[in-house]
Amino acid sequence: MRALWQTTGMLGKAAAIGLVDTILPHRCLSCRITVDKGAAAGLCADCWGKIHFLTSPMCHCCGRPFETGSATEKKELCLSCLAHPPAFDQARAVFAYTDTSRDLILTLKHGDALHGVPIFGHWLARVGAEFLHEADIIAPVPLHPWRLFIRRYNQSALLALAVKRAIPCPSLRYVSQLLRRNRATPSLGHLKPEIRHRHLHSAITVTQPLLVKGKRILLIDDVMTSGATFTECSRALRIAGAAEINVLSLARVLRSE
Repeated sequence: MRALWQTTGMLGKAAAIGLVDTILPHRCLSCRITVDKGAAAGLCADCWGKIHFLTSPMCHCCGRPFETGSATEKKELCLSCLAHPPAFDQARAVFAYTDTSRDLILTLKHGDALHGVPIFGHWLARVGAEFLHEADIIAPVPLHPWRLFIRRYNQSALLALAVKRAIPCPSLRYVSQLLRRNRATPSLGHLKPEIRHRHLHSAITVTQPLLVKGKRILLIDDVMTSGATFTECSRALRIAGAAEINVLSLARVLRSE
C-alpha cells in the first residue's frame, strides 16, 4: 500500500510539473522563444553562441581577457594592474557587456525580469569558484535608498543570494546590507572613469566594521564598467580591516577602463 501511495504521489507530481511546463513553457532568457527544459543554461542555441563568455587567458588580478596568448598557469597581470593595482584582490565576470548581452542586464535591472536570477547565480558561482569556497562573507554592491525605493529591488543583492544558494558552502555568510551608499550619485555608465571615481569618492561605507575585520569578502554586482564602484567598496572594506576582497560581476565592459 505504501509503495502504491508513493507511486501515485510521484505520478501526481510529474503530472503537475507537466501542466506547469505546458502553461508556462521554458523560454530563452534573451530572445524569449520557447526552448527545451534542458536548454543550455536558459538560452537557445543561437543566443548562447552570441554571448561572449570570458575565459582564459586573462589578467590574474582584474580578469580582463588578453587579446593574444594561450591559457597558462602563470599569474600574469595586465599593464593597468601593474601600473595601478586595484583596491580589490581579484575580479571575474561571466560575459562581456555587448549589444547581445545588454538586454539580459537591462531586463534584470529595469524590467523586473527576475526569472533568470537563479541561472545567473549558477553562472557567477562557476566563474568565481576559485575563491568562492574561501570567502567568509558574500555581499552585494549597495543601492542608494532612494534608488532602491524607485526600483523596488537591488539586482546585485538578488544575484549575491543566488550565488550563495548555488554552492554547498554553509560557512559562507550572506550579508545583504554590509555596505551602504551615503549619498545618491548620478548614473555612471556614460561617464569617463576618472569622473566615476570622483562621484563615488567616500560615497560608500561599511555598516558592520567588526564583522568585516580579518574576513575574506566576496562582492557581487551586475556590471563592471570602469571598476570605480568595486574600487570604492573595496576601499571602505580595507579601512574596516577586511583581509581579502574579491569581486564578481555578471557582465563586464571591455572597451573602456
